[in-house]
Amino acid sequence: MYNKTSGIPQTLTLDTIEKNPDQYTLETGGYNLVVKKATTDDDTVFECEAGESKAARVYIYDEPDSITLDWEHSVNKAGAVSANQEYKLRCKTTNSYPPATHRYYKDGVELSNQTIVYTYNNNTETGYGDVTSFMPFTPTSSDVDGNINVRCEADLYIKKNVMSVSFGINVSEHLNTVSDIVAVYEVVDIVMYITRKESFNSEYINSFVIPLYNNHNYKFPTVSRLN
Repeated sequence: MYNKTSGIPQTLTLDTIEKNPDQYTLETGGYNLVVKKATTDDDTVFECEAGESKAARVYIYDEPDSITLDWEHSVNKAGAVSANQEYKLRCKTTNSYPPATHRYYKDGVELSNQTIVYTYNNNTETGYGDVTSFMPFTPTSSDVDGNINVRCEADLYIKKNVMSVSFGINVSEHLNTVSDIVAVYEVVDIVMYITRKESFNSEYINSFVIPLYNNHNYKFPTVSRLN
C-alpha cells in the first residue's frame, strides 16, 4: 500500500491503482509504483507500507509559459547605459508550477552578490504563479565601449535553468562634470545625460538652459538632483 502523505493525502491501495491504470501501475512483482501521467497532485511524499515504512519525495514541475528580461525603467532610445550608475534589471516568468526562482548572469558569471527582490501573483488553488524579480545592476568602467550580455534563468525546485532569456547592453562612459551635457535632437525628442562632479557643492540646480540643434534653447524649470 502506498500513501501520499503531503499536499492532498491519499491512500493508493491495489484497488485504487487498478482503477486508474492510465495514471498508476505496479511493476511486475507488485512492489514498485509507477506514476505514468504525473499531475501536480503527485508533487508530494510517497510512502510505502510493507512491514516497515519507506518514503520518497517526488517533485513535479511545469515550465513557465514565457520569460522576459528588461529594465525596471526604460533607458534611452539607443539602449546604452552609463558606467558606475545603478539600474534595475527586471525578469518575469508566467504561469509556472511551482512559481519560479530567478538567477541573473553577466557575461556568463552569476550575479550572486546582489539581493533579488521578488513579487508574486499566485493561484492558491492550483499552485501555479507569475513571478517578477528585480536585480540591481551597475555597469563598471571596464564595461565601457563593450557589449556585455545579461541573462535571467528560471529554476523550478531542484531543476535548474528550465528557461532563460538574455540581451546585450552597450555601456558608455559616465559623464563626470556638470558641463558634460549631451543633448540628442531627434525631431521633437530630447535625450539628456546629466551627471554631477564630486567637487560640485550644490546638490540641486533649479533650472538650466541647454543649447541644441540650430541654436534653439530649451529651458527646463524643474528641480533636478544630479547623481
